[in-house]
Amino acid sequence: MTRRKLGATARETTFVEIGPLTAFHRDTFGVLVPFPDLKMGWGLDVHWAALAAQHGWRIGVVDATPILHLNPAAESYPREQAIAEAAAFLDGRPYVRRHDVRTVRTIR
Repeated sequence: MTRRKLGATARETTFVEIGPLTAFHRDTFGVLVPFPDLKMGWGLDVHWAALAAQHGWRIGVVDATPILHLNPAAESYPREQAIAEAAAFLDGRPYVRRHDVRTVRTIR
């Protein structure tokens, strides 16, 4: 979902992966800030996607500005700990499930 789509300028989606660059409109700050105290941040993006749906915020990916990860994800910390942290964080919180992730529209 979050990989660059050639020929698209941007896509409105139901999920946006966190980092290395994530931008927010100031109207979201009252709900999203302060950020939770997570070491790796896994699970935060699916939770934010659910909050966006609840509040009617549009979210998406800007394909016209690709960003390259210079280091592989989860290389500098234990993946198992990140998964456990995400599961604990999401317990009792709304989050977008994989089968609900989709592109709403593509802007060319």
